[in-house]
Amino acid sequence: MTEQRQEPYYDDEIDLMEIFSILWNHKGLMIAVTAVIVILTGAITLTLPKIYRTSVVIEPSIINTTADGRFIHLDTVQNIKGKIMSNAYHQRIISTLALDPEPAELKFSTDIPANSTIIKVSYDVEADQIPQGIAILNRLVDELRADYEDEIARRKDALAKDVLMKQNQVQQLDIRRKDMEKQIAIKEKAITERRDQIAIKQESIRIYEQREKDLLQELKEVKDNTDAITRQRDAFLGESATSGGSGLTELLYSTTIQQNVAFFNELRNQISDVKMRREQALAAIRTMEKEIGEIHLEIERTVLEKDEQIQSQIDAIAIEVATLENQIPTIRNLRTISEPSATTKPVKPRVVLNLALSVVIGLILAIFIAFIAQRRETDRREAAETE
Repeated sequence: MTEQRQEPYYDDEIDLMEIFSILWNHKGLMIAVTAVIVILTGAITLTLPKIYRTSVVIEPSIINTTADGRFIHLDTVQNIKGKIMSNAYHQRIISTLALDPEPAELKFSTDIPANSTIIKVSYDVEADQIPQGIAILNRLVDELRADYEDEIARRKDALAKDVLMKQNQVQQLDIRRKDMEKQIAIKEKAITERRDQIAIKQESIRIYEQREKDLLQELKEVKDNTDAITRQRDAFLGESATSGGSGLTELLYSTTIQQNVAFFNELRNQISDVKMRREQALAAIRTMEKEIGEIHLEIERTVLEKDEQIQSQIDAIAIEVATLENQIPTIRNLRTISEPSATTKPVKPRVVLNLALSVVIGLILAIFIAFIAQRRETDRREAAETE
């Protein structure tokens, strides 16, 4: 018969009761080991120096504000944190405060709250070094401010120059507006002068018209007189032809008629001259009325430019000036939200935490020792049974 090979059986199951039994059997050892660890930890903790935490909360420099009122910072809190943690200011702080520690011993810690623009800087010291820790933090803030001081001053100066420049623009526009007002006054005076001239011309036209009427009446009278003399002359010549009258009378009639004709012609020339002068006066009036209309248009354009364009520019620049002037006070250097201060209780050593950890570590070590002890007992028992 062929023997079947039996595979070895391995029991991989964990017997919890057996484990609890081992722990219970060695409870005294476990308590002793844990107690020793706790006592040693407590003793060491009590011998450690008490460490207090000095801290300061700072806000980066502000250079402007957004339309919704949020601040625009010159630098980010991440960059400031990087400068602090890179030991950039350690040597300067030590030199200024004449400190004994080396730069590497100035260990700052930083914390940036979520969704904030502030940074908390901490420095741990022993109880008797709290004033020194506060001085170190104050000096750190001063060094940070010094880094941004020139840029803050430059930006303030730039805004002040912009304000001055825009104020000068307002002055220039105001001068231009006053000059326009003078031009308007000059043009209004020109309109008044032309209206006075028109009134004079209209009076001249009235005089010319009256003179023309008088001349026409006089011309009519001369014509009537000439016609009457002509009829008398013709009647006289008819009578003298039958009676043989004097030639002297005929000569007088002819001379008078010629004089009347010459005077009639002169009157007609005067009438023509008066008409021409009246037409010239009317033309001058039309010209001046046209000029008055053109001057009115120029005045309207000037007034429109003065009251709308120039004034609107002045108002717009005034708003810009007010905005810039409001920005200047908002520009400020890095500032402390909370002045440097120290905690009232030590942050190190953490007695409760250390004792709690020692209990956990002691239990783990005690369990390990209990299992080792149990194994050694099992080995001795098996060796005794074999013998």
